[in-house]
Amino acid sequence: MTGVQTCALPIWRRHASRSRHSRRGAQCESDRGADDRGFDEVKRLAVYCGSATPVDPVYIETAQKVGRELAARGIGLVYGGGKLGLMGAVADAVLEAGGEVIGVIPEALVKAEVAHRGCTELRVVQTMHQRKALFTELSDGFITIPGGVGTMDELWEAVSWSQLGYHDKPVGLDRKST
Repeated sequence: MTGVQTCALPIWRRHASRSRHSRRGAQCESDRGADDRGFDEVKRLAVYCGSATPVDPVYIETAQKVGRELAARGIGLVYGGGKLGLMGAVADAVLEAGGEVIGVIPEALVKAEVAHRGCTELRVVQTMHQRKALFTELSDGFITIPGGVGTMDELWEAVSWSQLGYHDKPVGLDRKST
């Protein structure tokens, strides 16, 4: 995964035209090959991030920037459905810019009153596994910004599902905030 140092897109991509999985270094727009999904094809992007509010404001600013950029490109946000921390920051930025926000949250977190009630759509599921499966169903790709163990779990599940052929969607890391 040395290519992650270049840009935010993608760290892993399964290519349907090949029988083997292909580890792709992150590439910038100008070096992308014809087989890579362009942003014109991405209608919704799942953003994995934490629900905590980091001490360093650069992380909140990054989440807000990601949200504004998604809305500016007409790309809907699929995320964890929380109102706190980086989750809340990315969702609020998309909403403030007039974009679509779909939150996917387990019922236990709704009961704990951490759900973002301002989402365009809030889908409540029973388990974390259902949440991750719905992320995959609703989105055309995945990007991870800072978070904790849960965020890394979501990232690696998206990578492993790609490797196993469950989806053929780009999976990326936003390294600019690290």
